[in-house]
Amino acid sequence: MEFKAKLEKFVKSREQWGTTRALNVLLGGLLNRFGVNINYVFVAAKNGLPKNQAPDIPPGYETRPGKLQDFLDFDGKGYDYDLSSIEQCFTNGDHCAVTFFDGILVGYRFSTCVEAPVTSQLSVRIPEGFNYAYKAWIHPDHRRKNLDRRAVWVIQQCQLDSQSAKRDIWYIATHNYPSLLHGYVHPSERSLRMGLVGWITLRGKQYPFSSRRAKWLGFEFRGNCTADRQYI
Repeated sequence: MEFKAKLEKFVKSREQWGTTRALNVLLGGLLNRFGVNINYVFVAAKNGLPKNQAPDIPPGYETRPGKLQDFLDFDGKGYDYDLSSIEQCFTNGDHCAVTFFDGILVGYRFSTCVEAPVTSQLSVRIPEGFNYAYKAWIHPDHRRKNLDRRAVWVIQQCQLDSQSAKRDIWYIATHNYPSLLHGYVHPSERSLRMGLVGWITLRGKQYPFSSRRAKWLGFEFRGNCTADRQYI
């Protein structure tokens, strides 16, 4: 049964993204099972979007600063979040943007500019001048519509009240194509891939690694998590 499920998943992935990417999804899942986690590091194309020029999104969508009540209203309705984790994000004082379509929550994004946990054993160091997007989600039916860029813009506007806008930085698993692929973006606004980060798990202990380019940027996973902020 497990083999049949994996075969069906591969066929579906090939139909969506092609044979090469489907094979990469299969390989990435296999590496994860053996304790190897590999991610691309991305940096936003520029420090901030013009205050009066929000990225265009299709009609019917609304993106605005998020609050805990937005998540309480949809708790237990099949959404991809754990409420206790969301509550901790707001307790930490992090910035949030939420996106609705006809009154229904279809996306959210959290960010911080300080060191933050990645796993129970690892944290990530955020370079000076960068804003780390550590928790983001868009409903599969609403992806590739520029919603993520609108969420980034909303968070940047929130930051302008207390600090200068920072350049966004984040990481995505090398085989996570729903997050890696997006709609057309002008070359001047496309994010930059800046190396790799990840970890290897041996006998229950996670050992982080970073490529030379990621280290040069200052974005690294660290062992013995020292972040004074909690994420569940």
